[in-house]
Amino acid sequence: MHVPSFGWDIFYKYFNLDIMKKLPYIFFFFASICTITAQKSDCLNFRTGKFEYTDSQYSRWKVIRTESTQTEVNSTDGVEIQGDIEWKSDCEYILTYGTNDYSKKKGLAGKKVFVEIIKAEGNKYTCLSKCDAVEITTEIVKL
Repeated sequence: MHVPSFGWDIFYKYFNLDIMKKLPYIFFFFASICTITAQKSDCLNFRTGKFEYTDSQYSRWKVIRTESTQTEVNSTDGVEIQGDIEWKSDCEYILTYGTNDYSKKKGLAGKKVFVEIIKAEGNKYTCLSKCDAVEITTEIVKL
């Protein structure tokens, strides 16, 4: 009775070398899928709630968001801007500003802002907002 020794010849016989060469690519693919899935689930944490900007330029504005609306309140003078939200994916939405007096005065009435959450960690997220020819990247904290 012949008992094979476990050497490289047996290894190659039972494990296809081509698959072994592809293992790093397979690992990268699955790691990418896991990262994307984690990012999407993190985005869900920011769909609704109360938020504030970390950038001092916008720090006077507080945001209150439901599944379908967003209200931005200026904490120094009480001005409110309201808009409707249309979620395109877990991490992307379109904010369409309403037509109140302040929105009309500032030229925001009916404007669409395309927002993408590009990074989420803990109670903060970073988003890229695009409106007309303007792009802004900012960090927002959930309260």
